[in-house]
Amino acid sequence: MNRLFEHCTRHALLIAAAWKCGTASAQLEATPGLPDSLGLSTNLVEVTLNLVLVLAAIIMLAWVFKRAQGFNQPAAGHLRVTATLPLGPKDRILLLEVGDKQIVVGSSSAGLNTLHVLEKPLLQQAQVQEQAQESFRDKLLKSLRGSPS
Repeated sequence: MNRLFEHCTRHALLIAAAWKCGTASAQLEATPGLPDSLGLSTNLVEVTLNLVLVLAAIIMLAWVFKRAQGFNQPAAGHLRVTATLPLGPKDRILLLEVGDKQIVVGSSSAGLNTLHVLEKPLLQQAQVQEQAQESFRDKLLKSLRGSPS
């Protein structure tokens, strides 16, 4: 996705530069009798406006690509990531909920490996969210009271 963004950005800059060259040459041919002082200030304004347009196009493309990444994710159906435990920069353990079963999966740069299939689910998604909210609330209250954790 990053390569695509760089590729599109490069093309947008080339198109803007070509457009700028075309408009500048057309202006020089159309208005040969303008004084130099007037041409400098108009040129500065035009360059500034073109720069703002190119930056706006880059920001817009970045926003579009960021929003488009959500389309690559699978639809929320019977498969859900219940918990994640990071082990390193690229390694982590995932608890996947598939229907009524839970599967412990190891994720690394080499791929995914099934570590264990649980017969009874550890926690349901609602229970995990409640525990996370309770622990955050408890931590917040402790920090506000000033008691050590």
